[in-house]
Amino acid sequence: MGTCGKLERMKVVEAILRRWLVEDEITIVCGRWDRGSIVELVPHGKAVLSEAKYAGEFAGLRDLDIPGTEHHAHLDLAKLSRVVYRVAPSVCFGFRSSFEICFTDDAAIHGALTLALSKPWRDDQLDSELVARWFSRFAEDLREDTDVVSLDIQVDRTSRWTRLWPTIVTAALRGAQLSVSAPDHVDEARLTQMLCSPRLSSP
Repeated sequence: MGTCGKLERMKVVEAILRRWLVEDEITIVCGRWDRGSIVELVPHGKAVLSEAKYAGEFAGLRDLDIPGTEHHAHLDLAKLSRVVYRVAPSVCFGFRSSFEICFTDDAAIHGALTLALSKPWRDDQLDSELVARWFSRFAEDLREDTDVVSLDIQVDRTSRWTRLWPTIVTAALRGAQLSVSAPDHVDEARLTQMLCSPRLSSP
């Protein structure tokens, strides 16, 4: 990929990151469980991403600060060339689904930087309005750039929480302004197809 292509991808990634950082219901996650640890920051929509300070090789460098604290992170957006909207079981929610936005490179699906909905579940009930907005934002970002944005949905069919899957399907399709008569008959592969290729999908 040439320099112009990298810069355009970086602009898309940065725009998505900035739009999500102002949301109150977002937790910033750094690190990876499969590498042994993660750090979570809860900025309540107050995190600030710096503007570009350099050109050339260091054009992607940004600081991510939380005003009123000394917590911060250093990012190189030039190396975060993909945005993966990810739905997957999470230990944080008792293995119910987490809804994440993973900023990563071309070789990985787990993000070097991840933004996750802080409270998508209220006890055993899905916050359907919040999750619908998450899927709506995915649909908007996918329309913006299909080369940068993608969707990854994972479901543990052995989990007792599988019974909640239809509520996720309903919220997802509402967020994307689609509909289906029997959400319990839509598996993750079908949902991914409907969300990523809505013009080619029929409920």
